[in-house]
Amino acid sequence: MSLIHDFFSLSGIHNHMGLFTKVATEIVFALCVISCSDHPFCVMRSLQEASQNRTELTQFLDYYKAAGDAERYRAACFLVKNLRGRYTLSGPSLDRYYAELARFYERPGIDYFAQKAFQDSLFASGDYFKDLERVPDARSLSAAYLIDRIESAFAVRNSPWAADLSIEEFC
Repeated sequence: MSLIHDFFSLSGIHNHMGLFTKVATEIVFALCVISCSDHPFCVMRSLQEASQNRTELTQFLDYYKAAGDAERYRAACFLVKNLRGRYTLSGPSLDRYYAELARFYERPGIDYFAQKAFQDSLFASGDYFKDLERVPDARSLSAAYLIDRIESAFAVRNSPWAADLSIEEFC
């Protein structure tokens, strides 16, 4: 009987109300944060991860939102949402690797197999890829680069093989 009494007593209700108030306050706060954003909730985690590059990602999203193109804006949101956990590798040895490849590719009359063999020899040498660091895409990609990628993708979307794709299938 004391358990039932404690559960329904004023102090018991007060304890449950305190928990309810705390949860309700957290939900209202989360909704305020979400509603203060100009973009869907699904991109917010990537924008937070972007740190100082958040301005670039926001500029990218704003570009398509202001244009009023719902499909491109949806594709932009999809792209930003999926930046989380993606990265590129960067470092001096990678820069040297690409410089060697560029010098080789400048030679006239080099066929595909020679290019492939040279590329493989550089990779196998072990002199490259030692000092690489992961750079999160959300922290490194510019608005201009992302806009170019969306425009290139939509140019392909108008091709015969992609014309019948819905926006869900396309994204």
